[in-house]
Amino acid sequence: MSFSTLQPVVPLGDGQSFQAEFKSQTGTWVKLRDLPTPYSFDEAFLLCEVLGGSWVAWVPDCGEVLLQPREFYRLP
Repeated sequence: MSFSTLQPVVPLGDGQSFQAEFKSQTGTWVKLRDLPTPYSFDEAFLLCEVLGGSWVAWVPDCGEVLLQPREFYRLP
């Protein structure tokens, strides 16, 4: 199961930005808007979509987390 969502404009390092339709899929690495813990990575691996459009994801140095689509975006 997957869904499409229009992600907000995300700044890239050199003053550029992008906005594109991003189809979240199992097995995709995504960038987190906020870290789950101060020591965790800022990326997550989407494991599976659950009821309501949330995603179970794995974050290095944190473990499994439940993410809402607004909490992550496509890696540039």
